[in-house]
Amino acid sequence: MGNNDTKDKSAGIGSSRKTSLTKYSLEKAKSTLSIANKHNVYKAIYFNDQDALKKIYFLFNLDPTEELSGDKSFWNSLHYACFLDAIIPLEFLLKIAYMKGKDQYVEAVNSTTKEGYTPLMIAVMNGKTRAAEVLIKAGGLNLQHKDKKGNTAYQLAEKHKKDLLVDLLCNEEFLIIESNYTAINEQFLADSDLSAKKKAFLRELNPVGVEDMPEYRELLLKGRRSPCSICQDDKGWLKYTKCCGQPLHSLCLSPKLTACPYCKAKDLELVDEVYYPERAFDLSKKSGAE
Repeated sequence: MGNNDTKDKSAGIGSSRKTSLTKYSLEKAKSTLSIANKHNVYKAIYFNDQDALKKIYFLFNLDPTEELSGDKSFWNSLHYACFLDAIIPLEFLLKIAYMKGKDQYVEAVNSTTKEGYTPLMIAVMNGKTRAAEVLIKAGGLNLQHKDKKGNTAYQLAEKHKKDLLVDLLCNEEFLIIESNYTAINEQFLADSDLSAKKKAFLRELNPVGVEDMPEYRELLLKGRRSPCSICQDDKGWLKYTKCCGQPLHSLCLSPKLTACPYCKAKDLELVDEVYYPERAFDLSKKSGAE
């Protein structure tokens, strides 16, 4: 895995360091990120731009395990953060994964590329000691996992002659094993303010003025209402999930449902406002039940 090849495969990115919030808000993203926003995630990681990464998470409910690479090599944001030794984005991504639950966190922190490399292995092979330290501090690592060639992270550290990482992976102070996984550091990963900050950010978004954006002119003039994502009918009183803008009938939701059925955001809330016009309206000839 050459370093230059890795950067190129993610990269179709421009040279501009900053990406505007307007661009984020104009991207269509249902349960997955658009190609443009995947590039924006990569740029935010590359430039250690936590503010940009937070905006993408707040607007599109970024999933750290979603593939960013465009060639089915299955590199996600955690792999790139480790490869780039981007410590601040890495910590933020780990906290996002932990917010989804312990099982989801363990799955994320041990997610693998096409070659079977975990984020820790990516850090080890490329000599990114700081990234490896963050992963070890966070915990939940399966140190017995082997890539498709049969190597563990420790064996990769030896093979690539990364002596500092060999020592780090042998340090018993960090490696308290619980059922084949290192202990999860809940105190480090828990961020009770993150959910509140997301809600505050979304409340500050002003949907008024969307109709003045030229990108939406044809959609707002000629588009049909997109149907309820559950019953696929566009009749009746449609509302929209505040987290990701999915059209839904309130009566189609189970009373026991507390998380968004699409982006899995907690504290599900339906609103009348249209935050994402491209999810509320459709220009195709057929829309909704006929």
